[in-house]
Amino acid sequence: MNVKFAVILYAFISSACMQICLGGEDDKVEMSDDFLEELMDDQGFVSAIYWVKGSGPKLYVEYCVSGDWCDVSKSYTFAQDEGQPGRVWESKDYEYNENVQELDPEKFARQPVAEDVGVKGLLCVAHTEDGKFKGAVELGLKKGKPEDEVEEVVEAVKKLIQN
Repeated sequence: MNVKFAVILYAFISSACMQICLGGEDDKVEMSDDFLEELMDDQGFVSAIYWVKGSGPKLYVEYCVSGDWCDVSKSYTFAQDEGQPGRVWESKDYEYNENVQELDPEKFARQPVAEDVGVKGLLCVAHTEDGKFKGAVELGLKKGKPEDEVEEVVEAVKKLIQN
């Protein structure tokens, strides 16, 4: 793991621990564009989207950090177990793709846009409260990272958005 990434991760985890310690057991994450932007900036991601279940059986974008990836993603919805957000909804865990630019556009509809805007690695983590799915946080990277490097980030994000 490179030193810069380790320092950023340490600062992020310290901040998360401070929020947990100073908050209370009943504190819930208030999802917002600002929360996503802070999460994105703290971890070195280039995009952040929050997918939620609508009145129907599909996920849609509720919040996202402004940019081309956000704009394109707003036109997509995902059923449970469909696409990365839908699979995370089904598993209530996370999924990481090291390089979405290499995926088949027939299976990953946003692949051409990923190439255009430079999103390579894509991490999606379930937001849960009391074990119930609330939404999925999707974070994009300019460079794909090996799965083992991303696992530490996943754990830090889970501590913030799962309880």
